[in-house]
Amino acid sequence: MINAKKSTLALATLLALSSSYSFAEEHEKTWIGVHGMSYNTHAKKPSNAGIYDDGTGYGFEVGFRFNKDWAARVEYTYLDLDYRGAGDDSGHMLGVDGLYFLNNDLAYLFAGVKQQNLQQDLRLADLGIGKHWQLTDNLKLVTEAAAYYDFGQSYQDYSIKLGLAYSFGSSSQGSSMRDGDNDGVADGADLCPSTPVGTQVDSTGCNIDLDSDGVINSQDACPNTLIGTPVDSKGCRIENDMDRDGVVDSKDKCLNTPMNDKVDSDGCSVFMEKEVSITLRVLFANNSSVVEQPSDPEIVEFANFMQRYGKTDAVIEGHTSSVGSAAYNMELSKKRAESVKALLVSRYGIDASRLKTVGYGETKLLDTSDTKQAHSINRRIEVNVTETVKKAVSK
Repeated sequence: MINAKKSTLALATLLALSSSYSFAEEHEKTWIGVHGMSYNTHAKKPSNAGIYDDGTGYGFEVGFRFNKDWAARVEYTYLDLDYRGAGDDSGHMLGVDGLYFLNNDLAYLFAGVKQQNLQQDLRLADLGIGKHWQLTDNLKLVTEAAAYYDFGQSYQDYSIKLGLAYSFGSSSQGSSMRDGDNDGVADGADLCPSTPVGTQVDSTGCNIDLDSDGVINSQDACPNTLIGTPVDSKGCRIENDMDRDGVVDSKDKCLNTPMNDKVDSDGCSVFMEKEVSITLRVLFANNSSVVEQPSDPEIVEFANFMQRYGKTDAVIEGHTSSVGSAAYNMELSKKRAESVKALLVSRYGIDASRLKTVGYGETKLLDTSDTKQAHSINRRIEVNVTETVKKAVSK
């Protein structure tokens, strides 16, 4: 005898199978069907003639579907049940069920009441799951598994049913609900009924991205770009932008703007005025105009400043300490200024026309005390440059 565990396994198997198939949603009005049934009784279910064993049945049903969710049916089954050991009992089972169809007719759940007329009359509640497998527009294969509860004796029975059902009035609607290209849009509403399998479609069943540029039709301002053409977020062709400033070359009036510069609609750097300044001071040995450290970081920084701001000019001021005659110190201060100018021109490439020199001798002492330290800081050149320039605004 097939026990309760086996019946439960059959019910689970039916559930798994029903989830593995796609189908065309169909909302028929009326159907009639015939079926065969394997009926499994409770292991201890008694009758007047002994303990029931399993049996079989066959019958028919008539159903009516109210809408896409709900239906009802009347079902009749002729049962032939065996007794454990020997003998059998036959009779009738008649009942009604309410059916609830899951989304997209994946399966249906049903529940109802049944009346069994065997050697004794039994009234049962039934609960189960089934599926209509579409064979043609009107013909369906029916599979069901059900459990029964005997109100009088509290026994549980199980059944598995296999049948065929023919629906009336569903041919036109069924064909309109079929989905021939499996794109999720029924043929009746599909404006593109032959889209390739796997194509993303919109609510009309048409390719959601006709030009395959990655921008869906509803957001594509240029829906007919050639396949493989680079496009922007609006689906339109991206033109070359050599300096990557966001302005295409055909509209860019400044084709080589630095990558970090903010640009205007013409692709040119946006500038703001800014005052910049730098001071250079170089010290000299006693009675000398030689620049002893031509690569001093302060000199390099000054040279870079002059190169960055190419329209600035500078006056190089030479100075001495108070040691020696004033006339000699004046000439020495001029030589010191000229020495720094020559260095900036020859080593750092600063245009000589941008550099002027002047000697002040000992007339502008930084420290007037007569000490070795004071003399050291007074032997110098000084350059002060201040300029208002346009500075590029960063992104």
